[in-house]
Amino acid sequence: MLILLTLTLLITGCTSTSEYSVREAKKNGDIIVGPSGPLNTDKIIPFMNHVDQGRESRLRITSYTDEGDPIIIDLHYDGKKISYSYDNTRDKLGGRSRGKSETTCGEIHQREVVRDDQAAGTQYVLTGCKKLIGPHESGKKEIHVLFVEK
Repeated sequence: MLILLTLTLLITGCTSTSEYSVREAKKNGDIIVGPSGPLNTDKIIPFMNHVDQGRESRLRITSYTDEGDPIIIDLHYDGKKISYSYDNTRDKLGGRSRGKSETTCGEIHQREVVRDDQAAGTQYVLTGCKKLIGPHESGKKEIHVLFVEK
């Protein structure tokens, strides 16, 4: 019985520290993207406005994989540059590419697009980045931050 209790505590302890639930992301005010649909996508607008005004701002976008694993993007604008952090350490199927990467970027842009799957919406991208990390197109030298479907 003692062994079973110890194993349960170990498993629960390990699991709870590595997860970031949708409930917690909602509570923290994250933009949430995943199989259950988007939530709080309007929070990108104040961030964009603050960047345009040269005012400090922060934003977190949490994407959930089909398996429910969180991938966290943190943006911090300090009045001059945008710090971008991409953390997929909790993605159990992320393979060797799992980890946390950071870079700085010069600008964030929005544009209306129609994706390959025919979904129309607004795409937000970072440009002028020191290195390309997370979802990006090397040829365009931009990092994909968020797509909001119309």
